[in-house]
Amino acid sequence: MQRKIWPVLVLGCLAACSGGGSSDVQVAVAAATEERVQTRPATPAATPGSVSISHGRMPAEGLLTGGQITPEQMTALAAEGYKTFITLRPADEEGTSWEEEFAGQAGLRFVRIPVAGPADLSHENVDLLSRTMEEGRIDGGVVVYCASSNRAGAMLALKAHWVDDLPPQEALAFGLDGGLTRMEPVVKKLLGLEE
Repeated sequence: MQRKIWPVLVLGCLAACSGGGSSDVQVAVAAATEERVQTRPATPAATPGSVSISHGRMPAEGLLTGGQITPEQMTALAAEGYKTFITLRPADEEGTSWEEEFAGQAGLRFVRIPVAGPADLSHENVDLLSRTMEEGRIDGGVVVYCASSNRAGAMLALKAHWVDDLPPQEALAFGLDGGLTRMEPVVKKLLGLEE
């Protein structure tokens, strides 16, 4: 995320050095934030090492989001330093429910936060995600996944605003970097960005 802050700092310094007032700085910061939202990568970012997961993205250092992983991918990601795995899929969704036992046997931290749809984008679930991510970062990287990374991006956007106090537009941009797609209108509403 540090690389995303540099354009804002540079623009702010340029505005200040050129004798511009605080409104110039605000315009520069707003422009940089808007540019970040509009120029986010259309394709997922590379995943760590040689591990590739569907819809894989790295919205922040030590944080990987993506679609459903396999036991082989969990093992490979653990070898890359990812020790905490958070799924947002209910256990009855196809292709999931194996993780609890597998992760336990491998000595990995695994948490399931069932987000079946927009009604589950709650403060309670976001708080649980935040606590789990915070605890997980002590041991290494964190993987947050669902079926396509849409729910992962949605929850990360809400965490960024509700827990980390990022402004709504920046929180939305972070969620989009994390894979938010179809749930964007719902997330915008929850962030107070209704059009």
